[in-house]
Amino acid sequence: MDAANFLYHTPYGPIYGLIGTMGLQRLVLPDPDSPIRPYLLHSRPNHLLGRRLHALLEQYFAGVVTDFDEIPLETCGTAFQESVWRAVRAVPYGITVSYRDLAKSVSGTNAARAVGQALKQNPVPIVVLCHRVISASGGMGGFSAPMFWKKLLLDLEQGARNLKTGQDQGS
Repeated sequence: MDAANFLYHTPYGPIYGLIGTMGLQRLVLPDPDSPIRPYLLHSRPNHLLGRRLHALLEQYFAGVVTDFDEIPLETCGTAFQESVWRAVRAVPYGITVSYRDLAKSVSGTNAARAVGQALKQNPVPIVVLCHRVISASGGMGGFSAPMFWKKLLLDLEQGARNLKTGQDQGS
């Protein structure tokens, strides 16, 4: 499998990606006010992993509960970062976890800041679901992409979750 660029248009702006020989290497959620990087505008529509990722993103942005676990990753983090990224992939759709609780599950310590730094370096937001990690007080915390994406993704998932459980109809 050859490396390929990936481009997906959301209702909120484009998502750019890089697919390596072993899996997804990078997803970029750009600031809508930033210029588009011209080299990212070309994608290979017949790339198998790109097609699968495109289909999953279609579902996700349509408000359908979506699992990205089938997307193989080719990331280059430290052992700690990789363990944090794996743990975040296990957080269910529409659910949030605190940096502190994630730190305890990964390392058995209160290394919430270290977890935050690992998530800040997340090269594949949405697939590694770092937007689901918030501060223990319920605040947004940081994000590896522009903050409007974190709020948008949390709102999208919460809306779909409410529809699924009937909470939107007063149930």
